[in-house]
Amino acid sequence: MARVVVIGAGILGLATAYNLAKRGVRDVLVVDRTYLCGGASGRNGGGVRAQFSSEINIRLMRESIAICRDFATEMKINVWFRQGGYLFLARSAERARALEENVALQNRCGLPTRMVDAAEMRKIVPELATEGVRAASFNPGDGVVFPWPFVWGYARAATDLGVTIKPFTEVVGFETRNGRITGVRLR
Repeated sequence: MARVVVIGAGILGLATAYNLAKRGVRDVLVVDRTYLCGGASGRNGGGVRAQFSSEINIRLMRESIAICRDFATEMKINVWFRQGGYLFLARSAERARALEENVALQNRCGLPTRMVDAAEMRKIVPELATEGVRAASFNPGDGVVFPWPFVWGYARAATDLGVTIKPFTEVVGFETRNGRITGVRLR
């Protein structure tokens, strides 16, 4: 019998299970109806960026980038984290203003994001066709990772802390009492 059931064995589910176990929570079970990394975690491009238009997302992603930077050392697995930056392009005056507002907010949140001109855009991405591009923003701290090692790293570390992971286990219902979930039915 599990004290906590985490549904989904992707990066988020396994990170949740790992962090619960790391903080002393016992009897954690992770279930997934398919295999590890079978959902969104296995199908994304691995982009990691802090260039957002809301303060909460910027702050959250700054923490996420720090996790990415330290993950290989902590989990002893290479995620091929590369911080080469993200370049956002604006082709309209309205979008250019939005980028400028975003850069101002990101700077207030401590990011080194800056507006760049066409010459600098081509330095960053030499193959980029800048015709029609009115403005661009660039944050050198943004980057990419290979998502699968995150899953493997969290899975191994969580298992080492006593978490049980059951792929090919489907959630078919919940038991409730007084408006609270008290059990999870699995198949």
